[in-house]
Amino acid sequence: MAPEASRPSIVFSALADGIHATNPLRTDRFDIKGISWFGAEGSSACPDGLWQRTAAALLDDLEQLRFNAVRLPLAVDNVLNNPDVDKWSVTANPEFRGLRSLEIVERLVRMAATRGLLIMLDMHRLIAAVWPTAHGLWHDPDPAAGLPASRLEAAWRKLARQFCGHWNVFAADLFNEPHGASWGDGDEARDWSLYAGKLGDLVLSECPRWLVLVEGIGAGAADYYCEPATSWSGCFWGENLMGLAKHGGPRISTPNRLVYSPHLYGPGTNSKMFYFNRTAFPEFPANLPSVWATHFLEPARAIGATLMIGEWGGRYVGAD
Repeated sequence: MAPEASRPSIVFSALADGIHATNPLRTDRFDIKGISWFGAEGSSACPDGLWQRTAAALLDDLEQLRFNAVRLPLAVDNVLNNPDVDKWSVTANPEFRGLRSLEIVERLVRMAATRGLLIMLDMHRLIAAVWPTAHGLWHDPDPAAGLPASRLEAAWRKLARQFCGHWNVFAADLFNEPHGASWGDGDEARDWSLYAGKLGDLVLSECPRWLVLVEGIGAGAADYYCEPATSWSGCFWGENLMGLAKHGGPRISTPNRLVYSPHLYGPGTNSKMFYFNRTAFPEFPANLPSVWATHFLEPARAIGATLMIGEWGGRYVGAD
């Protein structure tokens, strides 16, 4: 791979048949095979595992396993405050000692670039020390909490200005799993579709070439809630995109930068999903494609949208 500084920025477009790259090196459809590297969204403000293995070894593993993208979860307060990282969080990487959170993230971005690995930035939490929040929104509706949406906006402006110049940073996952939100009802405090359009345009005003990822909501309500409305859950947080079919999606100035990104997991993560009940669904797991089609695939098809699964998985044992 060419050095990071010599590679051109890649512009990605989201079209009905997938993600396409447009740059001097390639203009073809581009399949994303990514992995989330958690840690920087938490109180350590640093990606996990750097106390045990070198960053180079971890990234080499991803390259050898033929991943081509890394999703880096972050927290609004960590981005805005850019705290010092404790030396114990980077024991295996002494060159990272004394660095702040975003300095380590930028080091990793540069190292990933030399291996041809793309980076997605994900705003995963409002506060590093709190997950999940009770309200499940991109802001705290209680003014006393001091967490207005403007903090999230400021954090994205900061990230875009720092990372847009890195060719391999390709996407902004606007906010993780707004499970307490509504979709398309016009309530400015809760309508995630309405706000995501505003936030997406803000991000693109700072970095027009990035993809903007919008996750689904949680259980929802009215005409797009996850069946059944019982003690058994219906949708994983972030999975519910059913409002797309009736209400459409975020109104964004550059539609071909918009990607919808549902989350879904297996029974090892939450066995209470009704469609994991093998008494009710003896054909499990053959019933799952129809579940996914209802929750996000068919709504996306109805408006010609692009999907990228942002989180999925489970322990590769038993029902998983």
